[in-house]
Amino acid sequence: KHQMGNTDSAPPSNDYELAIKSSKTLEHILEYEFGSYGNGLNEKINRVKKKILPPHLVSDMRFLAKTRNRLIHEVGFDTIPNREEFIVKFERSANELRDIIDKRNSARQGHNKHQHQQRQEEGMPPEFCGCVVFDALLCLDRD
Repeated sequence: KHQMGNTDSAPPSNDYELAIKSSKTLEHILEYEFGSYGNGLNEKINRVKKKILPPHLVSDMRFLAKTRNRLIHEVGFDTIPNREEFIVKFERSANELRDIIDKRNSARQGHNKHQHQQRQEEGMPPEFCGCVVFDALLCLDRD
C-alpha cells in the first residue's frame, strides 16, 4: 500500500497528477519545515542541501523533479517510464524528510527540557523563567 503525502490512499493513476502532487508535497515540506524558498523543487533542494540533506536524498528528489519537468515541458514525454521507481523514490524522500524533522524536533525538546531543569536547579521559579510559553514556541520554531 502506497502513501501519497499524508494520506494512506493509493497514488494517482494519472502520471501528470502523480508527478505534480509528489513535487508539491516535497516542496511544501522543504518550504515550511526547512525554511527553503525558490521556484520549484530543484531550487528548494539547492537552498537546504548543504545544511542537512544527505546526498542520496538529494539524488532521489532531483530524479523526481527531473521526471516532473520532462512530463510538463518535453514533447512526447507523456508517461513516467518507471512508475514504481518514481513512487518508491517519492515515498522514501518524504519519509526521510519527516525523519529529519522528527530528529530535529526531538533534539530541540530535549534541549528545552534540559534548560528548564537547569533553571529550576538555579532556583528560578517556573512562573519567572518563561519555560512554559517560550519552550513551547522554541519547539515550533523553524530553522
